[in-house]
Amino acid sequence: MAAENVTVAISVRQHVSADNAALAHLFEEMQRHYRVPCPPPETILADLAGLPPGVEILVAETDRIIGFAICSTIYPGPGLRTGFFLKELFVSQAHRGSGAGRLLIQALARTALQRGHGRVDWDSRWRKPAAAGFL
Repeated sequence: MAAENVTVAISVRQHVSADNAALAHLFEEMQRHYRVPCPPPETILADLAGLPPGVEILVAETDRIIGFAICSTIYPGPGLRTGFFLKELFVSQAHRGSGAGRLLIQALARTALQRGHGRVDWDSRWRKPAAAGFL
């Protein structure tokens, strides 16, 4: 008998402090993915509890958090308007290709438009599979 393809609903929302433990695990996965050192979990949790003003985190979730986008409001942008700078976009390895990254970018863009921001900036060393969904 062939396995059925099951589509899992993914939603995106603003981070709340109750998400910090799950985000800390994703941050650790991200650091392993990029092969860079990672601070201890207690440091990550302390940093999440004391985010600087202007830092926002969107989370993508199914029955648990599977990805995130971290951005900050910037000024000035074109026309001396505010904007967002997307610092990190990450989706857990197990959920890549699910559309979670696209949903995070779309939610970020909607929020930028709602707030009257002039643009969203980001810098990345994209690999082809990641970039293909946005270009």
